[in-house]
Amino acid sequence: MFIAVSSPAGQTGTARSNAGGGNIDLIVVGAFTLNGKLLAETADHANYPGAGGSVYLKCASLVMGDAAVISANSGKTTTSGSPGGGGRVAVIVETGTVSDADIAKMTANAGRVGHAYSTAGTVFVQDASV
Repeated sequence: MFIAVSSPAGQTGTARSNAGGGNIDLIVVGAFTLNGKLLAETADHANYPGAGGSVYLKCASLVMGDAAVISANSGKTTTSGSPGGGGRVAVIVETGTVSDADIAKMTANAGRVGHAYSTAGTVFVQDASV
C-alpha cells in the first residue's frame, strides 16, 4: 500500500481564512477495506473557510463499512464571508464494483454561509462495470 498525504488542512491559514483541505493519495495493491474516514476537509471558520481538498483512491476492490466516509468537503462560515468550494474525490476500483450505497458515502460538498452555498466539488467513481 502506498499513502501520500500533503498539505493537511489547517497547516496554513490566517485569522481571516482557513487553509484548504489538503491532499490524500492512496494506492492499494489488492483489496481495500475502509471502516473509518478518509477526510480532506476544511474546518468551519468565522469568515472564509478554505476549499475542500482532494482524495484519490485506487485499489483492486473496495469494501466500505457502515461508518466509512470519503470526503473533500468545505467548511461553513460561522458569521459572514464567502465559503470555499467543494473539493475532489476520485475512486478507481480495478476489478470490483462500487455499490450505490458506497457512492453515497463519498462527498465533495460546498461550504455555506447561512442558506447560501458555494460551488460543489466532484465525486468520480470508476469500477469494473464501466
